[in-house]
Amino acid sequence: MTLAEALERTLDACSSARVALAGGFALSVHAQPRATVDIDLMVFGAVDDVEAALRATFPSVYRNPQPLTYPLVTVHRFLLIDPNPGGEATEQILDLLEPRNADFAGEAWQRVQRIRFRDRQVAVLSPEALYILKRASDRTQDKADAEALEAARTSGWDDDFIRRWLPAG
Repeated sequence: MTLAEALERTLDACSSARVALAGGFALSVHAQPRATVDIDLMVFGAVDDVEAALRATFPSVYRNPQPLTYPLVTVHRFLLIDPNPGGEATEQILDLLEPRNADFAGEAWQRVQRIRFRDRQVAVLSPEALYILKRASDRTQDKADAEALEAARTSGWDDDFIRRWLPAG
């Protein structure tokens, strides 16, 4: 199972859930293509419901029992395993980002954009919401991603939204 196949199967599994692409895939939509090794989805609902949908789609799903906590999201990491009979099993990492603030979640969902991926419409975080998440993180890759989003910035960004969710400075 390739990353693109895992993404497609994950999106199919989540077709009735409110989720939006985040991370490297969303960055590629809004700024510049960037290699990524995982799938990041922001979940605007119950993570457990998305997990149940994943378990109905993938033969084996492992949920890391220790979520990662960031200022605006809690990240629930999953390993999606395809046993691939007759071949080597393949694994893909899926991070489900759960907003820690209902107001932020509501504003981010209102700004979700739709793109075409293969034969479906896919929700993607807005560049502002992605920028906020990247800037609020202390990870090196997130800082580089925030710079790439700034470089690709258009005049249509909602600066008030950004100021509400990022500390000054």
